[in-house]
Amino acid sequence: STQNNGYLSRFIKFLTYKAEFIGKKVVKIDESYTSKICYVCGKQHDMPLYRRDMTCDCGNVIDRDRNSAINIMIRYLSNYATWTGYEHFVHNLRQTGLLTFDVSQIHPMNDITTRRNLHA
Repeated sequence: STQNNGYLSRFIKFLTYKAEFIGKKVVKIDESYTSKICYVCGKQHDMPLYRRDMTCDCGNVIDRDRNSAINIMIRYLSNYATWTGYEHFVHNLRQTGLLTFDVSQIHPMNDITTRRNLHA
């Protein structure tokens, strides 16, 4: 949120410094439109802030913050993770309790390059 940018940027600098000190890396993920893009089909919705649920034409109904978290995770995994196939990823996502949607309805993405192209 814009009100916390000063404190947040200081925290990120501190976290980055500490991570580098122990040989780790902090990855910044662009959060733009993550609450407005359906993680199932990729359609972007025009949503006012007061609307807490995202309802998509594909049938996905999810809390906007949960949808955002899933999209951020997908952005990270598509750029930095060793890809094991989209079906395996969806199965793992279901195990977390985040995924409440029928897997057969999710558009096919079988390799990392497909997902990278979506967010380019």
